[in-house]
Amino acid sequence: GDRLPTEQDRVLWALFRPRRLLELVYGYVLFDAGVRKIARYQQFFAVQATMRRIEALREGARQGGVIWHTTGSGKSLTMVMLAKAIALHPGIPNARVMLVTDRIDLDDQIVGTFRACGLEPEQASTGEHLVQLLNDDKAHVVTTLIHKFEAAAKNRNLREVTRDTFVLVDEGH
Repeated sequence: GDRLPTEQDRVLWALFRPRRLLELVYGYVLFDAGVRKIARYQQFFAVQATMRRIEALREGARQGGVIWHTTGSGKSLTMVMLAKAIALHPGIPNARVMLVTDRIDLDDQIVGTFRACGLEPEQASTGEHLVQLLNDDKAHVVTTLIHKFEAAAKNRNLREVTRDTFVLVDEGH
């Protein structure tokens, strides 16, 4: 009719149009220790943009990128959603996601977040264990501390990583 759409109309359409709603339900709703959570808009769009970049760089060398989060803004949940999106992508057949942190408590927190969301990451306990996890084709999500890379890099048994390996770094200043 003659009525113009309001701001609320635009927000409701942006959120509930069929394709967006299905994307949100399938890839961006998770259970964190029994509490159902859905991505905030910035998490949703960060994962979407990252996946578009991964798809665009399928043929050439992949470049790094940065998703900027502040304290308490949901970095760990964004990483869970991104790891899930990478693992479910049909163009990445043997996806491996490595989550790298700089502190034991943060590594434990991320492992706990993944477990609470129904995903079971492998937590590298030593540099040698990290090499084993990297060489194991079954380990899809691996967490580690950044200092374990030094021992892993010296290990002659470490295979070259594939294009299907993605490294997510949290608190990597």
